[in-house]
Parts: sequence; C-alpha cells; structure tokens
Amino acid sequence: MIRHIETWTTGKDYFEQQQFKRQEQGWKLITITSLLLLGLVIIELFWLEPTVSSHVKSIFSGVFALMGGVAFVLWLVVQVIPINVRWQVASLALAGLLGGCWAVLFPLLIHYSHFSTFYVYSDLFIFLSVVAFFSYRPAMYLAIGPVFCSFLFAGVYLDPTHEALTVLSVASRLVMAIVGRECLYH
Repeated sequence: MIRHIETWTTGKDYFEQQQFKRQEQGWKLITITSLLLLGLVIIELFWLEPTVSSHVKSIFSGVFALMGGVAFVLWLVVQVIPINVRWQVASLALAGLLGGCWAVLFPLLIHYSHFSTFYVYSDLFIFLSVVAFFSYRPAMYLAIGPVFCSFLFAGVYLDPTHEALTVLSVASRLVMAIVGRECLYH
C-alpha cells in the first residue's frame, strides 16, 4: 500500500525522511549482527580455543569494554540530540565505532591466535555494513574503510610473503562493496 504523503512536505524533506528511516533500520541491523558476530568471536576465543594466551584474551576484553563504553556514551548523546535532525552524525559515529573496533580486533586476533574464521566474520561485517549504511555513503565508507586498512596491514606486515594476493583480495572486496552499495541505492 502506498503511504500518504503530506502536502506540506517538499521533495527534499520527504527524501530526508526516507533516508532517516533507512538509516534507522540499518542501525538496528548492524548493531544486532555486530553483537552476534562478536558473540561468535567470544565463544571461539574463550571456549573453543584453549591455546590462546591470556594476554590476547585480556586485550580483547579491554577493546570490547572500551567499545561498550563508547557505545553507551554515543547512545546518551543521541538521546539528547533530536535524531531526525542529526541522523547523519549518529550514522557516522556508529559506523566509525564499529568499523574502528573491527579494524583493531582483526590484526590482534589474526596475529596472536591465527583465527582463520575471523576473516569470515570480517567479510560478513563488511557486507552487512554495506546493507546497513547504503543510503548514506560517508557512513558506509567509514564503516568498511578501517576494516580494509586492517586487512592490508595484516596481510602486508604480518604475512609479507603474500603481498600481491592481499592487495588483490582487498581491491576485489572493495569493488564488490561499491557495486553492492550502488545496486542497493538505485
């Protein structure tokens, strides 16, 4: 059924309202799926891999606690600011928070514990970020950019024997993310 469009709104207001609604759905999607993916990492790190050192577990716990604290502060700030006015700032903050945390966790867990499943989790995060933030391009790039940089860092500096393969892999993922975003947006 077609929604009733108010006659007092302009085309720009309607477009802004639709982008806000898409971002609001995207925030729910990326938050819930990120928590699920982090839950899988926690299960694998603390229960399925007994050989992981306590140093790695404590660093992971610290990053996870820091992310939770920043998320709580972000939530408090968003409650104060009228969200339909400042949804772009909230999208950028959430994208930066999640992308930065995945970017920090990726080389940490790959280097110290050699989790091969973390590649899969990071790929899932990238493509879920594309789906969640497709209607606001800067937020999408802010979410996936740090993860791609982390892929490059982990591939080039932690495993220097496969530099060309790493760059090709990251470039192909980036092209898929851009094409996916453009297909969803248009």
